[in-house]
Amino acid sequence: MSKSNFEKGLDLRRKMFGPEGAEMQVDNASPYLAPMQDIVTRICFGEVWQRPVLDLKTRSLLTLAMLTAMGRQHEIKIHTKGALANGVSREEIREMMVHAFLYCGIPLMVDAMRASEEVLDQLAPEQKLEATKDRIGFVGLGNMGAPMSANLAKAGFKLTVYDADSELAKRHAAAIGASAATSLAELGRGCDLVVTMLPTGAIVKKVLLEQDGGLAASLARGSLVVDMSSSEPMGSREIAAALAQKGIVFIDAPVSGAVPRAISGTLSIMAGTDDKSALERARPVLMAMGQKVFETGGIGSGHALKALNNYVAAAGFAAASEALIVGERFGLDPAVALDVINVSTGRNFSTESTIKSQVLTGEFASGFALSLLTKDVGIAADLAEETGGGMPLVKRTAKWWRKACEKMGGEKDHTVAYTAWRGDAPKPVAAKATTAGSAKNAISGGTGMNDGYAMIIDGKQRWARDYLPVKNPATGEEVGRMPMGSTADLDDAVEAARRAFQSWSLTPDAERKQACHAIAAKIEEHAEELARLITAEQGKPLSGPGSRFESAGSAGWAHYTADLELSPEVIQDNNEGRVELHRKPIGVVGSITPWNWPMLIAVWHILPAVRTGNTVVIKPSPYTPLSTIRLVELMNEVLPAGVVNVVTGPDEIGAAMSAHPGIDKMVFTGSIATGKKIMGSSAETLKRLTLELGGNDAGIVLPDADPKQIAEGIFWGAFINTGQTCAALKRLYVHDSIYDEVCRELVTLAENVPMGDGLDEKNVLGPIQNEMQFNRVVELVEDAKARGGRVLTGGAPRPGAGYFYPITFVADVDHGVRLVDEEQFGPVLPIIRYHDLDTIIDKANDNPHGLGGSVWSADVQKARDLALQLECGSAWVNKHGAIQPNAPFGGVKSSGIGVEFGEEGLKEYTTVQTVYC
Repeated sequence: MSKSNFEKGLDLRRKMFGPEGAEMQVDNASPYLAPMQDIVTRICFGEVWQRPVLDLKTRSLLTLAMLTAMGRQHEIKIHTKGALANGVSREEIREMMVHAFLYCGIPLMVDAMRASEEVLDQLAPEQKLEATKDRIGFVGLGNMGAPMSANLAKAGFKLTVYDADSELAKRHAAAIGASAATSLAELGRGCDLVVTMLPTGAIVKKVLLEQDGGLAASLARGSLVVDMSSSEPMGSREIAAALAQKGIVFIDAPVSGAVPRAISGTLSIMAGTDDKSALERARPVLMAMGQKVFETGGIGSGHALKALNNYVAAAGFAAASEALIVGERFGLDPAVALDVINVSTGRNFSTESTIKSQVLTGEFASGFALSLLTKDVGIAADLAEETGGGMPLVKRTAKWWRKACEKMGGEKDHTVAYTAWRGDAPKPVAAKATTAGSAKNAISGGTGMNDGYAMIIDGKQRWARDYLPVKNPATGEEVGRMPMGSTADLDDAVEAARRAFQSWSLTPDAERKQACHAIAAKIEEHAEELARLITAEQGKPLSGPGSRFESAGSAGWAHYTADLELSPEVIQDNNEGRVELHRKPIGVVGSITPWNWPMLIAVWHILPAVRTGNTVVIKPSPYTPLSTIRLVELMNEVLPAGVVNVVTGPDEIGAAMSAHPGIDKMVFTGSIATGKKIMGSSAETLKRLTLELGGNDAGIVLPDADPKQIAEGIFWGAFINTGQTCAALKRLYVHDSIYDEVCRELVTLAENVPMGDGLDEKNVLGPIQNEMQFNRVVELVEDAKARGGRVLTGGAPRPGAGYFYPITFVADVDHGVRLVDEEQFGPVLPIIRYHDLDTIIDKANDNPHGLGGSVWSADVQKARDLALQLECGSAWVNKHGAIQPNAPFGGVKSSGIGVEFGEEGLKEYTTVQTVYC
């Protein structure tokens, strides 16, 4: 919001609350409810109204502000007419309504605003915008494109439209009095300012820069492009930079609002640019389409704000859905619930069927959002009561809601309320159900809904009030429930770990070694139970390189780590004295593990920490927490209380761990983005860090390689764990001379590898673990196809239950395509053709990742020499992804800090002390 608008709003606040109350924060219920009730009462019943300092214009604006906040549509129509008679302009009325929302804290009623618009359109029609001299081009007539371009034509702009459907463009142009271009080049040559309204950022990039040379090829220097598409911030910045090289200015200006007909005045446009002259040039065009233009900052900021707006809208919808579901439990008429939702949130949810169709899980999406909705209902009811304004629907429902909260056990814990309704609430703490029982139930086909998984803190089970369902990605069935821990649970776990460190750090090395072997023996004893639990929550098959492989690897890794030793080193021992180097434990280690190898990576984090005398607090991924909970429970059968603790719950706990002053070291395996956040929040306490982050590993096939001999190694290097491995092969560069043959061999292998439910012993590959990752894989493949990629096999989601995506090879792609540039982390491999052997290493290194890489050749020495030139932490010859417990593993560049495994990995859990004797 511009400064002038802010000052207008602050002035309105001063007039409403008086000088002493102008700076009062009114962001939540308790501070603003009482003053709002007071001001509504005083204004509506005349006390303040009689003050001579308030002129008629101000009184009119105040009245409309209050009526807008209460959603009083009929009165708004009457008072809008009165305000116009008192000299209030249309713009002032619109501005007031915005500030009634932004500064009074009560949701702006959409219907109330529309009621005012009806009167304004009749009595004070908008003045027609003066069209610029720029010739306007509009690209993309789907969704909002057609009505928005019609708004431009109606405003008098000289307009040319283009769409991939040329007949649609002709018909639409004729209907609105515009011209239609038959090609992008024709549009570009005839326009000074272009508006794009396209489905995705990838298509925007294609239209502007790639298709037939791109629209930019025909635009003159000094042209302006305004992108209103469904794009994203980084894509906008990339496009802006490319266009700037051609002398073309770019603004990202996504649109949001009550969309159905895109009528001018119903939309808000978020303009991202720091080029003020370009924004002023575009403003008349934007105002014709949306009326409310927000300056959001530099390129990319518009799309960033749109994404935030979408998130908030989704949260509101989730809250409304939850209220409807719970309401039905107590006999509330759905029509009543919908009316209350609309009144109290300022949103427009039209039908019961619509709202229910958006509830994907049938459960709470956000108990917090529901509590906010409940608060809104109460505020609306209290205001109605204070002003005597009727609103019986709101008051009646508020009474119902209070009764429902009492019946369900309190106002705050709505997830417990929901599970109580369902009859599947976790067992009370007093029942002391064992997590071991939970695991056995989950792997034997039970749902785990009543099993009461518990966190382990200080050697004891810690029960939670809220639980999150954990589902099998192959079937969607619930296999258990994760306790939703809190930061208070984290504090207790850290405190327990700190107490345990005092004695565990002083425990003789031989005893710690024995304890680590005992952990490995526990894993071996429960190997099948753990494997089945991993399959149930992660989805990977029991057989092949799946869950049994993971549980056996966990035991083997634990045994090997137990035998590692870090003896004191003698640096000097002569007549001048003796200097010794000792390794000492750091303290409390915070561990955050991912969902791809949930138990194996937990062992990689915990065992070296425990072996060196540290204590641990581990937080597993919310997607796969159950095997880690069971693993820690088994560890606590052989370790002193507090040495290893597990806290489960939302991402906020992970963020709290990296900032926690009681944690001395963080070890994290996961995405680069999260790793950067952990590094940033750890800086305040100067924590030690080991970060194993994402990879986009390159494999280079030299022209002397035998396609038949290398195909299987490449296949499993890429697709172990269905491609969901950090050090999997993710980009394959093949020399032109054998390119087609390598492709054929890989496709033949893919067609003979069974994929399906991991509990079916015949399957070797399983599903993608979660919906978010599944959608990412789909998005990357679709983008590659749109950019000319040739799908050799697969290329589309498998129908039916589960997140199954077939093995997919995409040929004829290169750098600049997202599937090549970004980590796909799924069963997809781009195959890049190359010709120049001398430059292929530079090309493979042209990526911010640096985890692993491989070279495939009949000449092992030549391959080794090339592998040494790869910028990565691990390099393989004629294999990919093979790791072992005695060889350090870690990344360079953006793929991480520090190493794991072997003595070098063990040292990461120690500090150095030099002793001079």
